Amino acid sequence: MSLLFKQGQECGIEIPHVGNSERIDTQVNFDGKYPDMLWDSADNTSCLIFEHKVWSELHDGQLYNYRKYAEEKLAKSFAIVLITGHSGQHMFTFLTKIHII
Repeated sequence: MSLLFKQGQECGIEIPHVGNSERIDTQVNFDGKYPDMLWDSADNTSCLIFEHKVWSELHDGQLYNYRKYAEEKLAKSFAIVLITGHSGQHMFTFLTKIHII
């Protein structure tokens, strides 16, 4: 989680209590859409939504659907973390292979 925390700082995204929680769940149901992993902060005020796409492509609207659900239903701050094999898989380009969008 230290790399994620560092990248969050570089992108201007505060990720409070990162590393202080073991509240991790996989394949959480976002109204019929299933991000790969959801990490909740220790104080339950923020979360990270992970999507792993190293060997596959994003579906049309996939990240938009996750963002919309989070904005409407989670009632906490959040960031979506997209993990890819290369930057050509998406429209966001960073220097590393973990992307906070």
